[in-house]
Amino acid sequence: MPTINTIGFTVKFDLLSTPTLVLTDTTTYPPGAVGRFSITQPDGYTRVGDLTSPDITSSGGAYSSAVRLSSTGGLQAGQWEIVYEIVTTDLVFTKLSRIFQLDYEAVVPVLREDFDVFTPRLRYFDDTVYARSNYNAGPVTRAWSVSSTPTGTKTSSAISIDLVHNSNYYDANYNINFTASVLYTHQVYTWLTIDERVSNTASSYAQTPLTIAQIVAAISSLKTTLDDKVDTVSEFDSIKANFEYAQTLYTHIVEKIKVDNVDSVFRDLKDLIAVLNDYQIPAYIPCNCPILPYDIYSAVQVNWGNINGDIENQTDLWNIIQDIYAKGNYVHTQSVASATWTVNHNLNKFPSVTIVDTANDEVEGEVTHISNTQLTIKFSAAISGKAFIN
Repeated sequence: MPTINTIGFTVKFDLLSTPTLVLTDTTTYPPGAVGRFSITQPDGYTRVGDLTSPDITSSGGAYSSAVRLSSTGGLQAGQWEIVYEIVTTDLVFTKLSRIFQLDYEAVVPVLREDFDVFTPRLRYFDDTVYARSNYNAGPVTRAWSVSSTPTGTKTSSAISIDLVHNSNYYDANYNINFTASVLYTHQVYTWLTIDERVSNTASSYAQTPLTIAQIVAAISSLKTTLDDKVDTVSEFDSIKANFEYAQTLYTHIVEKIKVDNVDSVFRDLKDLIAVLNDYQIPAYIPCNCPILPYDIYSAVQVNWGNINGDIENQTDLWNIIQDIYAKGNYVHTQSVASATWTVNHNLNKFPSVTIVDTANDEVEGEVTHISNTQLTIKFSAAISGKAFIN
């Protein structure tokens, strides 16, 4: 008499394309035996198989069925019951029920754009959180595809993709396609797995940053617009806020460049350009040409210190710029470590002081103004570095 000693099956929710429930037999079948599945979902829908048209006809066979999703488009949370029934040729019935609580929360893909058009460096990162409560995650398989006119299509299977092409980064429009798949195994129901796939698309651009002359012209234009809107309260207030923020950022940039403290200048420049574009993506035609490194120091010598022309008509901004350049500044370099630095700045004022160590990390010291041409800085231990006096 054919018998079945151990009956079993695995449950997999295959989300790689159309959500599908895959039930795979793990029983050793006697010849001629067949099996059927009865499936009850959390919403009460029940599917009952028919032994005259069996779901399983041999060991290791699988039955697949489309999954009824929740109202939000995900797997139905709650109690699932799946009954597997096998009958042999002499009508011996064997049955196994798997009852489980499904509590899976779908993965939401998160892509991070890391575009620095000043250095330059253009990258995308996968910042998706793949860990799921009550499940063990297998390896993540990623596929990036990023296309643009100058670079063609670039691909990667790593956690990030670098858009460098022929040793350059390009001023261009980019189309990003990303997919990732991962197999989850339930920590309690080890026979329950979820094969998840997530995808995301994005469009972006990398534009060669404005030159210093273009920035000055844009601030000037913003001031002109502000003057024209003086009698329109709602528009005036918004433009005035942008103009004042642009002036503040501009001032910070010039001050930092003058004392060679440029660690955060690119961030300030990025913010300034965003303000000048009214926080909108500007309409432009990409040149599909390499983006060259932004030369701050050359810009200082050529443009920042020699602003003239129409900008002089913008009295508020012009006065600020002139005031910035009228201010003296001094950089003290302390090559030999000491707990007390003596700084002879000869600026004829009591200036502000910013101190960095040899790693360019800002540090605190006790500043004492001996006179309007000399000051001392005391530390708790001997250090070397620089003091920016302005």
